[in-house]
Amino acid sequence: MKVPQRGNVWIQDDVEIGANSCVDRARFGTTLIKRGAKIDNLVQIAHNVEIGEDCLIVAQVGIAGSAQLGDGVILAGQVGVVGHVKVGTRSIIGAQSGVFADVPEQSILLGSPPLPIREEKERIIYSRGFPNYSRTLKKSKNGSKVSRPDGSCVLKKLCGKRRSSKARAFTRESGPG
Repeated sequence: MKVPQRGNVWIQDDVEIGANSCVDRARFGTTLIKRGAKIDNLVQIAHNVEIGEDCLIVAQVGIAGSAQLGDGVILAGQVGVVGHVKVGTRSIIGAQSGVFADVPEQSILLGSPPLPIREEKERIIYSRGFPNYSRTLKKSKNGSKVSRPDGSCVLKKLCGKRRSSKARAFTRESGPG
């Protein structure tokens, strides 16, 4: 049974919407795109979505129904946002991320599930066999070891210390080491 969409779409001033993008009318109420938003080609914006001022939405993004983007949010290419979530003001979501929970203000997330960018970069390094390069890094000119700001070791082979329980659990599940 088809449910009629009785709401409307409100697009404020200085909004740009690229080719083959779709903005669905609200089921009830309003689908709202606020002033200054820039929407690239091939973007799907579902019913009752609210996009804040000066947002940047890059190609092939999908935003499901009733999601809310705060002001100044950036969604990189091929990001998916599930319905009924809030993405906080000035947050950045990296390419091909899947957002399925609320995102705090000024977050920079990457991956699927989206993680803070520093954690996701570390996960990528582990998954690509970073420990195999330990000999090269050990022989660096200044002899520095790879460690986190709190002084804990990133890799046991590099620092000669025991890895944290979090790092051990991570490498057991998804990466070499």
